[in-house]
Amino acid sequence: MLLVVAANLILIWLFFDKAWIPSDDGHYVHVAERISQGEVLNADVEELHPGYVHFIHAWSLEIFGDRIVSLRYPLMALMAIQSLLTHAIFRQAGVLVATVAAITMSAIGTFQIANPTTGLYALGATVAITYLLQRTSPESRHRALSIGALLGLVFLFRQLTAVFVAMGVLTFLMVERRPEPQRSVSSSGPRLVLAASLVGLVGYLLTSTDLTAALLFGCYPILILIWAFSHTTIGTRDLGILLSRLAFGAAGSALPLVGYHVFHGSVRAWARDTFVRSLSIGELEHISTGRYVWDIGLRSINELLFGSIIARLNAVYWIALLVVAFAIGRSLYGRLRHRSQWGVPTEYALPFVAVFYALVSVFNQIPFYLYLSAGLSIVAGLWLFVGVESISEGVGVTKRSTRSVVGVALALSVVAATFHAGQPYTRTYSDLVSGQRVDLIRSELPRLGLWIDPQEEALYSELLQLIDSNTQANDVLFTVPNNADLYFLARRANGFRLFNPTISILDDSELRDFVAEFESVNPAMIVHDTRSAYNTDMTAELIDRITIDFGIVMTIDHFELYVREP
Repeated sequence: MLLVVAANLILIWLFFDKAWIPSDDGHYVHVAERISQGEVLNADVEELHPGYVHFIHAWSLEIFGDRIVSLRYPLMALMAIQSLLTHAIFRQAGVLVATVAAITMSAIGTFQIANPTTGLYALGATVAITYLLQRTSPESRHRALSIGALLGLVFLFRQLTAVFVAMGVLTFLMVERRPEPQRSVSSSGPRLVLAASLVGLVGYLLTSTDLTAALLFGCYPILILIWAFSHTTIGTRDLGILLSRLAFGAAGSALPLVGYHVFHGSVRAWARDTFVRSLSIGELEHISTGRYVWDIGLRSINELLFGSIIARLNAVYWIALLVVAFAIGRSLYGRLRHRSQWGVPTEYALPFVAVFYALVSVFNQIPFYLYLSAGLSIVAGLWLFVGVESISEGVGVTKRSTRSVVGVALALSVVAATFHAGQPYTRTYSDLVSGQRVDLIRSELPRLGLWIDPQEEALYSELLQLIDSNTQANDVLFTVPNNADLYFLARRANGFRLFNPTISILDDSELRDFVAEFESVNPAMIVHDTRSAYNTDMTAELIDRITIDFGIVMTIDHFELYVREP
């Protein structure tokens, strides 16, 4: 345990303030600042995530100071907690395995993503769910309530993640071994839930990704759902009780947020943003263009064949990250098929949830989303190959095989921390795959508090100076398409409810309405990031309409700055 705590403290000390993703960090800090200034979430500030993360961020600004780095502190605490929970899950497997699993959970994911995204908070709640599933009895009444509350939290951090986690949790609960077999009761209810999950998952994969990602991440969740049809251990009546308790727990976790919106009269705006408009994110063009196999897989194979020793080491690392979800799915499915005993032991909860959770990586095939699932998948693989047999099946695991599997997990953690933790998003895929690091510098930008790429430091210094020299402190700024970081860093107001026109203006009618609002608010400057992936035909039309009375002051790298002409 002390070694786990020490490892987490070292990782935090080395990487917590390294690198950023301006559009993401800017998004979170901009919304947090407006909430801390008294604006109402969803009523005054548009936001497609349900909301809890923004209150955490707002409190962070108030407690730790108005700098972007302040948003990292609660995330570091969460990372340490999920590492300790992982250690607790693995405790029965031995000190060595538990320690490596806990360190792996921290070393792979948080510091490679390098921003306080909702996905990492959802991951933390998911780890807590697996802990409860494995450490509590199926007969406990409080178990379903607690798991429901955590599922609610996952949803209130990131909706899509909650869908996958709930799918895995429900499937596991419907095939879990129970003290009293219920073979004679009706199984129509469980099968209906499984059928709905199967149809939903297949539909999502067909409409949201390509064949390679569907095979890597979706193949075994589908097969496990099909297998579960004939292996349910719960009847329709008991399933109804289980679902009601899960729902009650989830409702309890939502009460503070719902109460906030009821108090402020923003329930309708909240529901529209988080349940309706959020669906449009998946339709963005840049989300469907990435391909893990082509962008990372083929480059890794090339480095493996022709690269340096360091490049080959990193190539193996990336190939492992790409296939680990498939590997644990295959292993879990194989064990399920060949089980002769009735019901799945509680000890299988971690790999069960991890296989379904890995579907989060399908949403957008870039390293960011791969890292959201990779750590948990590796830990689940470690549990499958070392822990679960000796605990639930009474099968001995040789020291040699234990050391081999633990060594692989530890090696992947070392590569992750050495070559990819705290690295900027500006690295090319070639640099990423070969493990080329970028030396960062401590930024002197106001309100940042991070180490960033020197080229970005120079770019943002010039950009902020130009904004400051061409606008007054009380002027309104408008950025297009996704640069909310500039509002915060430049200390300029955003006079609009939206901060990302790409996800907020969806049709010609909304475009006309916004142009009219723009003319009424009368911003002093427009900043356009011409290189952003969020540029679309709609944002191009928006720029054409709102810059009629503006002239370009200067072009700085990929930024165009417009000021209103006299």
